Amino acid sequence: MRRCWGYYTVEDKMRNESFERQPPESHEAILRELPKRVPICHTVSTFRKQAWKEAGGYPIESNGVADFHFYVRVAEKGWELANVPVNTSTHYVYEQSFWIGNVKYGKRQKALMDLQHDAIKRLNLPGFYHLYPLSRQLYYRAPNSLKTFIRRNLASSKEKQIS
Repeated sequence: MRRCWGYYTVEDKMRNESFERQPPESHEAILRELPKRVPICHTVSTFRKQAWKEAGGYPIESNGVADFHFYVRVAEKGWELANVPVNTSTHYVYEQSFWIGNVKYGKRQKALMDLQHDAIKRLNLPGFYHLYPLSRQLYYRAPNSLKTFIRRNLASSKEKQIS
């Protein structure tokens, strides 16, 4: 039983960055990344209707992170998560987007931190993983000029610079 995603290009107009994000491919690696970041791109995700039903669909109240909540519930129900090592899409980040304009950055980061703590408990991940969501507060407060360095060197995000 699989739920699949893939690599994707990020065109971040707010930070003037363009890179290919290469999330982990195996189920085990994805679970290890959940406490650190969202290792799945909603833009390119596909899933079986049965996984959707078993996980209860997207939560109605989600503080802008319904996809992360859904992925954790899919894994909790025993579905295997996977990313294919092929660039399948482009994800655009820009100020006028509904998500960025209507769910404030600080609120999204707090909601994501809470869900990451919950994921660690639900998926029986090691207790020391709780340090990762706490570090999200430091990342949130870092200047944009440091965020690329933090993602790639301290948080071990696999990214290939495009421009």
